[in-house]
Amino acid sequence: MRLLVATDAHIYRTPDGAAYCSTLYGYDYFCRYRMAFDQVRVVAREKAVPAAEAGWLRVDGPGVSVFGIPFFQGPKQLLPKYLSIHRRLRGAAEDCDAAMLRVPGQTAHMTFSHLPKGLPVGAEVVSDFTGFLQNTDEGLIQTTLYRLMSRTLARICRRANGVCYVTREAIQKHYPSQAMLHGASESYFDCACSDIELSDGDFGAPRDFAGQTRFTLILTNAAMNSERKGERVLLAALERLRGRGFDVRGVFVGDGALRAAFEREAAERGLSDAVRFTGLLPSRTQVMAELRAADIYVLPTQAEGLPRGVIEAMAAGLPCLSTPVGGMPELLEADCLVADPKDVEGFAGTLSAWLSEPQILERKSRENLARAQAFRHDLLSQRRTEFYQKLAALAKRRRNPE
Repeated sequence: MRLLVATDAHIYRTPDGAAYCSTLYGYDYFCRYRMAFDQVRVVAREKAVPAAEAGWLRVDGPGVSVFGIPFFQGPKQLLPKYLSIHRRLRGAAEDCDAAMLRVPGQTAHMTFSHLPKGLPVGAEVVSDFTGFLQNTDEGLIQTTLYRLMSRTLARICRRANGVCYVTREAIQKHYPSQAMLHGASESYFDCACSDIELSDGDFGAPRDFAGQTRFTLILTNAAMNSERKGERVLLAALERLRGRGFDVRGVFVGDGALRAAFEREAAERGLSDAVRFTGLLPSRTQVMAELRAADIYVLPTQAEGLPRGVIEAMAAGLPCLSTPVGGMPELLEADCLVADPKDVEGFAGTLSAWLSEPQILERKSRENLARAQAFRHDLLSQRRTEFYQKLAALAKRRRNPE
């Protein structure tokens, strides 16, 4: 049994034919699907490189292969390659027994239009596009693209045989599945299951902030290619906090097209000595080490599903401050959410109150650790595997009808 998995991963192909990624989508990640399928074919953007960089993750291996499409980043690079990508995708599902679309994502959305009629289809919905649609600062091209992707996401959720949402109810309200609309059956089903996997070693201990005078605020964003995660808002909040006499530092984990711009803004705000940009950290072990070394996680995000960064920070015992978008209210209490993602004073004011009252930080640390227990690997793996097995069973019935 072969499963096609369409993702927005960026794959780098070396001259020896090996496939690598810079973070997250390594071989172990795709082995989760092999709990129900023998073979996994990963559809992803692919770029030829002379050699793998240090820290990259090998993607292909026994039972996992990569079906590459022309590489692109953003709509400007996509448009001239659009037709060639679709020509390539015509053969993506050949010899596959089922497909899994990780949505929303441009690669998965384009793959959807080339799946053979009757092929069992699953969708893993990892983000809520309504936050993007409410952002009035985007240009016409980006706004139009978001609207088109939102409509495609809604269509995929309605047509897929199985839909797995990372939220309990937030995304479901905007993008309901066939099972939600017309009732669950062997052919149409859904579930709620976070995409994260936390091992015992990822969990920290409750924090003790008594007598602490220096604090490190941290934000993680694997792809700093837009303003969505709120790096500029956190930089502005850091400047205000330091102006009010708080000894605060900032750590920004991740990389992307806008990293240099964020670093320039930090310098312009006089924060060069108080802010550190780590670059992309390929392993969760390294990310968790940065989280454990920090004190407060701050994410002024404009749109989310159920962000893994917040869950990882909760597991590390960090108090977290974010916005009420997507499934965030399923993770954090209302007093940990700033209504407007661009409200610098809202973030600075809340952080000022927290830094002045160590007991608040300690309470938030304990609460977050307790809530993070629900995202342990053993609990989520079982739920996720059951979802994959339902899709596999559907594929078997299609292959061997009685």
